[in-house]
Amino acid sequence: MIYSVVLIGLGRIGYEYDISNPTYNTHFSAISNNKNFRIICAIDNDEIKRKNFSKQTGIKTYKMDKFLKTKNTFDLLVIATPTETHLDVFKKIKNFKSKIVLCEKPLSDNLQDTKEIINICKNSNFILLTNFFRRYEKSAIEIKRHINLNQKFKVVVFYSNGIYNNGSHFLDLVDLWFGKPQSFLVLKKIKSYKLNDYDVDFVLKFKNGEITFLCWDEKFYSNYFIKIFTEKNRIDYDFNGFETKIYNIIENEDFKGFKKVNTEYIKLENNLKDGFKNIYEYIFNILTNKKTTKISMNTPELIEKILFENEK
Repeated sequence: MIYSVVLIGLGRIGYEYDISNPTYNTHFSAISNNKNFRIICAIDNDEIKRKNFSKQTGIKTYKMDKFLKTKNTFDLLVIATPTETHLDVFKKIKNFKSKIVLCEKPLSDNLQDTKEIINICKNSNFILLTNFFRRYEKSAIEIKRHINLNQKFKVVVFYSNGIYNNGSHFLDLVDLWFGKPQSFLVLKKIKSYKLNDYDVDFVLKFKNGEITFLCWDEKFYSNYFIKIFTEKNRIDYDFNGFETKIYNIIENEDFKGFKKVNTEYIKLENNLKDGFKNIYEYIFNILTNKKTTKISMNTPELIEKILFENEK
């Protein structure tokens, strides 16, 4: 069975002209290269974008208002519009029949709108997914298997380009690995050079450990990596997640009674280069009843608290 898709938003993340893009870094390329899905139409209010898309792909396009007058039914709706438009889009599509809605991250730039979006999806019986595609990547899933929450741990996360834009990806990863923190401490918060975003240093505190996030200034260069220290191993999620190594802890032969990190390591298989491909495979498994999912508010709630709790 081929599942039908409606794509809303034909900008940088939604679409690019190379239909055979091997890196799957747009929703269009990921959908077009997956035999289980077919785009039945696309929506954008920009006439030039619509014309270019139809000319390149032969797929029908609509302005949003005209689309709302159609009676299309579909299996998956993908929202790839700017963050500030998400709530308005959800309000407009709430009466459509779709099994799953995949929305670009973040759902919104404030908790109130995020809650409203989630309520719309619950009332419309949509399964809501946010495009934190790293969560569905092979090495990220394998890392979770190596973490024992009953053991002591410390984690350092370096990110850049704002907590909403890119820090949210890594917050979602540590949510996958460690769950919801008991508390947090903001060390530093400044406005990002990007509009409506912030560079924030903060610490998440858990029963048996803590995770320190440090934001590097994107104007110098991009910087993304995670180092996880546990009682049994050290895990390096490096080069923006494209290389992951696990080092076991061994006895120190030079100093009796002490331990050290082994110089040998296990390199985890990684398919982050496939970009959005992984989340569409996950969606296919939901549609074929091979996986179940639930809506999580951990990441948007945490961002909101980190940024604004002390200001209220």
